[in-house]
Amino acid sequence: AAQPNVRIARLSNVFGKKPGSSDFLSSVISDALEKEKICLKSGLSSEKDYISLGDVVTLLPKISISGQHRIYNVASGKNVSHQALLHKIQKITGCDIEISEGLESTLVPKISIDRLQAEFDFSPEMLIPSLSGLISEYTMRLVHDSN
Repeated sequence: AAQPNVRIARLSNVFGKKPGSSDFLSSVISDALEKEKICLKSGLSSEKDYISLGDVVTLLPKISISGQHRIYNVASGKNVSHQALLHKIQKITGCDIEISEGLESTLVPKISIDRLQAEFDFSPEMLIPSLSGLISEYTMRLVHDSN
């Protein structure tokens, strides 16, 4: 039987300060900074939806306490291509990008965030404009860890 006080939050790819994470975004930023080169192992036109850790931390209590529905997509509602992501990382760090031929691209459907927007007046922090700050955090962590 369905429990009316239970909410399900389906998280997209979370970005933010995540020390030691091995997810795609963390690994390409780390490679750009540490190796000065990103070797892409999936197609440039691959896409993912990214949501900031700050948005997740803000939304989860709201969904839990006052959510009107059972299931929520906790996402930005906009896909970011690997090409756009790597272009911005390269622009910020000056790293090289190595792309193998014939890589498969993963295209995911756009995630609807209509419920979040309607109930909580949600406006997501977007990944590409956040990259400069995120890369700065990774750089500071690298400097701190090497001392």
